Amino acid sequence: MKPILSIRGLNVRYKSSRGDVKAVRNATLDVRRGETLFLVGESGAGKSTLSLAILRILPEEVGEITSGKIVYYGEGGDNLDITTLKGKRLRRFRWKEASMVFQGAMNSLNPIMRIKGQLNDVMKAHKMRISKKKARERMMSLLDMVKLDADRVLKSYPHQLSGGMRQRVMIAMSLLLDPKIVILDEPTTALDVLTQKNIMDVLKEI
Repeated sequence: MKPILSIRGLNVRYKSSRGDVKAVRNATLDVRRGETLFLVGESGAGKSTLSLAILRILPEEVGEITSGKIVYYGEGGDNLDITTLKGKRLRRFRWKEASMVFQGAMNSLNPIMRIKGQLNDVMKAHKMRISKKKARERMMSLLDMVKLDADRVLKSYPHQLSGGMRQRVMIAMSLLLDPKIVILDEPTTALDVLTQKNIMDVLKEI
C-alpha cells in the first residue's frame, strides 16, 4: 500500500550560542492510511522535533531542516514535498491535511474564551464554509466522539474543565477539519493514571 506520508533522510538542527545541535539525524519512515505509528525514545531523542518538522512549525530562526524530504501523498494524486511548501499551500496542509495535538495541549486553550468560540475560530481561520447549524453539529459530534458532554463543554471556559477534559477538547479540535494525518505528541503528559487510560481508550476508538 502506498504511504500517505513518506520521510527520507530528514535532518533537523537547532542553532545555539554553543553551536549547532543536531536534533534529528537521517530520519526515514513511512505512514500508511489507517495506520497508527508510534515513535519511542528517551527525552531529547528528537520525537517532538520530528513532529514539528512535519508541519513546518519549528521555532523560527532557531530550528531548521537542513536536508531530506517530507512527502505527502494527497487523495487527488498530488505528491507534495512539505519542505518546499510556502504561503497558502503550507497553511492548507496544516490542519486540513495534517494536524497536531501538542505536548501539554490541555494548557493551549485560550483561558478567556468559551470552547465553542475556540472551535469556531479554527473553522473560520481555515475558511470552512458550512452553516452555523452544520458547524454546531460538527462540534457536537466530535465532542461526543471523545466522550464529553458536548452541550456543557461548548458553553464552558477552559478553567471549568478538568485536565483530561481539556485534553479531549484538543483532540476533538485536531479532528475538526477532517485531516488525513493526526500527530499526537505525548497526549497523556501531566495527567493522572486513570485519565491517561481514558484518553488512550478514546484514541483507540477514533
